[in-house]
Amino acid sequence: MRTGYRYTITAVAAALSLSTAAWAEEANRDASDRNGLDATSPLSTQEDGGAETERAQIDREGETIVVIGRAPALRERTPQRVTVIGRDDLDRTVGVDATDALKKSASVDVVQYPGALSGVGIRGFRPELGGTNKHILLLIDGRPAGTSNLATIPLDDVERIELLKGPGSALYGGEAMGGVVNVVRRRGTGEPGGRVSIGAGSSQTWQASSAYGGRATDWLDFDVGAGLDIQSDDMPLGDGTERAHTEYQKYHGRGRVGFDLSRVWRVDASADYSLGRGIQTPGDIFYGDSLQGEKDLGRFGGSVQAEGRLGRHSVFVTAFGAGDTTSYRNEFDGQPAHKSFEQDSTWLGTQGRYVGRLDIPRLSLTPTVVTGIDVERVHDRSRSFTPEGDRTAPFSPDANRTTVGVYGQGRGELFAGRLVLTAGARFDHITQTTLATPFKTDFTPDTARFWTINPSAGVSAEIVRGVRPHTSFGMAFVPPQPAQMAGYAERNIDGVTMTTRGNPDLDPERSWTWDGGIAFTRDDLGLAADLTVFITRVRNKIESQGVSDTETTYVNFGEAEIQGWEGELSLDVGALAGWRYRVRGFAGWTHVLRAQETSSFATQDIHNVADLKVNYGLEVDDQTRWNARLLARHRGEVKDTDWNAPGYPEVEYPSFTIVDLVVNLRPAARHLVTLELNNLFDKLYYEKLGFPLMGRVVFARYALEL
Repeated sequence: MRTGYRYTITAVAAALSLSTAAWAEEANRDASDRNGLDATSPLSTQEDGGAETERAQIDREGETIVVIGRAPALRERTPQRVTVIGRDDLDRTVGVDATDALKKSASVDVVQYPGALSGVGIRGFRPELGGTNKHILLLIDGRPAGTSNLATIPLDDVERIELLKGPGSALYGGEAMGGVVNVVRRRGTGEPGGRVSIGAGSSQTWQASSAYGGRATDWLDFDVGAGLDIQSDDMPLGDGTERAHTEYQKYHGRGRVGFDLSRVWRVDASADYSLGRGIQTPGDIFYGDSLQGEKDLGRFGGSVQAEGRLGRHSVFVTAFGAGDTTSYRNEFDGQPAHKSFEQDSTWLGTQGRYVGRLDIPRLSLTPTVVTGIDVERVHDRSRSFTPEGDRTAPFSPDANRTTVGVYGQGRGELFAGRLVLTAGARFDHITQTTLATPFKTDFTPDTARFWTINPSAGVSAEIVRGVRPHTSFGMAFVPPQPAQMAGYAERNIDGVTMTTRGNPDLDPERSWTWDGGIAFTRDDLGLAADLTVFITRVRNKIESQGVSDTETTYVNFGEAEIQGWEGELSLDVGALAGWRYRVRGFAGWTHVLRAQETSSFATQDIHNVADLKVNYGLEVDDQTRWNARLLARHRGEVKDTDWNAPGYPEVEYPSFTIVDLVVNLRPAARHLVTLELNNLFDKLYYEKLGFPLMGRVVFARYALEL
């Protein structure tokens, strides 16, 4: 922690010493625009209490506004690194779910399987697929997504994806150690309109979607939408073969309605779902087609939000529910096909939030205060079955996790926004409870509790026009699994009773992260760039430990160290030359210099984390009739365990580069034709050893704007 504080203080002092004179000289000249925004900007509010919604404020064109900090803010002035994948990026990227968008646009680590199962890792944290206590927090419109499987989040109705790189526990609590992903959905607020589309491609792939929304009356607006994604043939691989048992069917839909109750109060209600039916899972290619299976997936979510506004002060109250279900069926060779397990998780909770903005012209100061309370209950349940179809004891007990979190953050903008300071903290009290579980007779339920406080701070300073150093420091935590704190189980092995006992004194896994860098943005030059270094230290990692020859418990022992640097670079030659059309080259990368974890057994590199991830490409856009994007994704070497070799040795995946091409044509107003080529050079590759992904795929789509 001393290292992080020292770096932060040094960066702040340097920025202040270089900039104070310039800020003071220009502060009076720019006082009318001290937020960097005018009276109609997304962050302005009406002093008479106009009921313009927070979403309406942040969706206007011409500003890069993010809400991942729980209050709208200009991304360029946010001390922490935030990547925004906008709707234009989504339309020009080959992909159907959130995994594809993130891995091709945000230089993250990925574990991805055929069969709609995937997860990401940020800044050296291992990608995680299941469970409710993870290192990356996934949100939809600011509330829990109700799943850890990114493959269940389609892109049809997504307006943008905001990715906070670095700790987010000071605002969001647990599971935000490596970062936060916030999926922001489309929202119609103007004249009613929409789009219908249909597409087809390789492997008998079919996609269709429809969406319609807007303002129906002076006081009511709405959105509705639905879609499907079906693959009816085997998946092609990059070596010219096909991977059997890879068909799937996926469906999704959503609805939203909003009411202006008065000039200062508004209510929004929304619901969404995503279903997977007959999703075939081919198993590890090491075993050929002998360990295949099939599963059904379900994800649902809904919320009701009341919003009140009075001048520069806003209050938000949200009640939400979300969850997912999985049902898996084994279809192994030589065994009768049967359902092997079912699992479901549900999230229920409320969020209360106050956002207050002040204005102190004499000091050229514009402070914002965000404070709130989150109450959340997560319930996990699982069921296992024998080959004969009988219920049997599941591996993990049913469990609840209840969290009460209180947070506050202040943000101050001085010298016409040239200096931005943020500081905040969050207190969380968590109760872990294991429950009586059917057929798990060797288990004793229990309850354990703990609390934690996590602060954060950051500075962003524009020293000269377009040049903005930034630095931040934050702490984060990940709760233990309920069974690790409040579990007790017995197993009989060769006549000996083996016991696994939870540890109620177990501490959460904790970390601190410092990052610092410099950004350069000049729209008139068509240039945007950022270089950032980051350092993370993790302690209190949890591992099992033998107490005796017959008893095992859980202890805090392990630690981890992650260091690296990341960057973005974008140059629009068209803007630089004053052309009517855009010719833009771009790149984004994360280079992990060190990612090691230590346990009582060994010190090793963190698995499934590539040393280098790079997304780069070229985009041409005539701004009217057509655009095209050539996108390459390079993933460096990755270490993992080979579970198919004797002794389970550590292996290293080879690096690869995958190239995609997307062309959008607009032959007439309201008509759009899209051609997508995935894996243009037909590379054989995999994100997880033994599970190769698609080779070259051609897909065409037609859309009609309503």
